[in-house]
Amino acid sequence: PPPQKWTSLSRSAAGAKSDPVHTLATLAVSMRTVQIGLTFLYVAEELGGWGPLAAAYTGAPLLVQLLVLAVGGFGEALNMGIYNTIGKDGVYYGVKLGKEIPWVHGFPFNVCGHPQYVGCTLFLWALSLPVLLVGPASLAIVPTGWTFCYLFSGIVESDGSKGAVPRGGSKKSK
Repeated sequence: PPPQKWTSLSRSAAGAKSDPVHTLATLAVSMRTVQIGLTFLYVAEELGGWGPLAAAYTGAPLLVQLLVLAVGGFGEALNMGIYNTIGKDGVYYGVKLGKEIPWVHGFPFNVCGHPQYVGCTLFLWALSLPVLLVGPASLAIVPTGWTFCYLFSGIVESDGSKGAVPRGGSKKSK
């Protein structure tokens, strides 16, 4: 099964006593860092440099700036709520890798299904808004692509397996 393959691969790469969840978390953070860096490079290139990119944010109307803060802040509250509630072991598939993860009933699971993905998506669209107002429409491919990735991940994680979010919503109380 894939979890056993990942555990074996992670231990051969990081050491026999390494934690496969920690290895996955390190890999995910590394990939996310590269993804964000390349995205900013791409957007800056499309806008004509770093100056126009910065101007998209600093020159945005006050209402847009407030919307970015409100939507982005709510998205990050959901995202950080996941880490605070189920920790690294829960976020990085520890339940699939043999860790005991408590079934959570409160925030952020009482807000929506897949709060981490919803939160990340809201944050990405909030960050994209000022750029989309001044740049070419083709820049919408970035948050749209990420939205589809998070949607796909949410569908896969609602597969009914151990630790999966029930289809149709957030985790319910026992």
